Amino acid sequence: MWHQFDLLLDRQIQEAEREFYGLIGLVAVRFARLEAQLTDLLSALIHPNDDLLADMLTEDIFIGKTIDMIKKVGRMRSVDDTLLDEIVSTANSLKRERNDYLHGIWKIEVKGNGEVIATCSKRKISFKQLGSTKTWTNGYTAKPVTLSSLRSVALKLESLSLKVQQLIDEIENDHEGVL
Repeated sequence: MWHQFDLLLDRQIQEAEREFYGLIGLVAVRFARLEAQLTDLLSALIHPNDDLLADMLTEDIFIGKTIDMIKKVGRMRSVDDTLLDEIVSTANSLKRERNDYLHGIWKIEVKGNGEVIATCSKRKISFKQLGSTKTWTNGYTAKPVTLSSLRSVALKLESLSLKVQQLIDEIENDHEGVL
């Protein structure tokens, strides 16, 4: 009987761990899709009817620069300012989480009750100089991550992705047939 209970508990732990890793994967995929859409949005803002020119200008731009350029170029175009501001603001906020999740050092532990305890850390190096004394310190800053926080980020990414696509569609429809 105890053996069956142990097997059931092991299965629950494995399922919880699988769900956690699955959500990390979902968040990573949605971030990648959002980055591509933000580049597409910037291209549409630059020149909606010349994909080659716009793609040449936006090739290999990092996400932070892409978001800044969307804000600047978007202000010059007649687009929905409220939607543009919401996209820029949300993208900037999610960018920090993106960097933590994709570049962080993960430690994931499953407790006996199936609870997943996870932290995402990043290396922190600091320098202080007081007169001629120089001090370097290093360590890690750890951020706890839960299943619900990963679900929340995945939902925010999906919502933002829909808004970005809506704005791209509006720009392309407004410029259909215009060179």
